[in-house]
Amino acid sequence: WCPPDLWCSPAESVFYSWTATNALEEYLQYLSAGSLKEHLRGFWNVVDALKYALLLFAVAAHAIALALWLFPLVPRAMLYATLANGRISLSLGALVACLRSLF
Repeated sequence: WCPPDLWCSPAESVFYSWTATNALEEYLQYLSAGSLKEHLRGFWNVVDALKYALLLFAVAAHAIALALWLFPLVPRAMLYATLANGRISLSLGALVACLRSLF
């Protein structure tokens, strides 16, 4: 088993689930706009795209950290640095999401 600090916390899991539903809604808006260029003309759609990019990076960093854990020759410092970068990105994405919900 992998160490518990590589698991998603309950708060991370809830936030990832909430983000997935919002990303689906954003995707449906994109489909109705017709093109990505048209969709990104709105300021808030650009902010949402930034938020989803940060959150996608967080998911990717978490997955990479889990993959690195499978290889014993990889220094553990690299694994935890990757995980820390993912959690920083997740925090920034959460901050953007909270600021976005205020407006």
